[in-house]
Amino acid sequence: MIVFDIETGPLPWGQLKDRIPPFDELAAVPDPKPFDVGGVALGNLKDQAKIQQKIADARAKWELDCETIEKRRADARNQHVAKYLEKAALSACTGMVKAIGLCFAFGDPSTLLLIDEEVFSGFCQDKCSGCDARYYGNERDLIAAFWSAWDRWPAYYFVGHCIYKFDLPFLVQRSWMLGVDVPSGVQQANGRWSNQFVDTMERWSCGTRDYFKLDDLARALGMDGKPADCTGADFARLFDEGGESREKALAYLANDLAMTRRVAEAMQIL
Repeated sequence: MIVFDIETGPLPWGQLKDRIPPFDELAAVPDPKPFDVGGVALGNLKDQAKIQQKIADARAKWELDCETIEKRRADARNQHVAKYLEKAALSACTGMVKAIGLCFAFGDPSTLLLIDEEVFSGFCQDKCSGCDARYYGNERDLIAAFWSAWDRWPAYYFVGHCIYKFDLPFLVQRSWMLGVDVPSGVQQANGRWSNQFVDTMERWSCGTRDYFKLDDLARALGMDGKPADCTGADFARLFDEGGESREKALAYLANDLAMTRRVAEAMQIL
């Protein structure tokens, strides 16, 4: 069996900037109303000095709000864009495949990392004793290489976590968008995925359709989870930074493969 996982990131900024939903800065950060002395909450204050100080403090806050309104609107705009970009990697319409990892569970001990910019090796963990990292110059070739691997090893089950809901739809949709041929049999006429694919989340739910994160499932089974200093949301940024950051990103991918394999073993899939 082969364990696999994909990592995604947002499309380049040039392709996304015109797709960001409009931002209403006046609604997000309204203009301050004129300062109203009568609107200052004085409570039960009787001392005139304290009353005047309360009013002075309120006026100072109002003036600061007036002075900083453009900065606060700029911050709100940036947060609006950041939220959009954060979710962009989760949709094939706004995201792209950055890397694909495949790990042979038994037999051939190599881990194959299909990456779209550079060649790396040495990211194998647990039972993997060697690594074969292959370079593909663009996303189209990267995805085509994955389908080629699936087509080339029909005797292997391809095992992943949440692949029915995320990995496989993302790969197929990006294939359609990029003009990559999807092998016949990947998706059956009734919409179900090929029996060659096994989803550990689907198996674990036992028909309940409940969602379990890989990290939560691994820990529930008494295993180590994901690293505390890196998440899937960090992958694209770290990967694009290169150097040690990219090594950290690919180590995260390799750890996901190892976790999935251990979970599959515990569930008697492998």
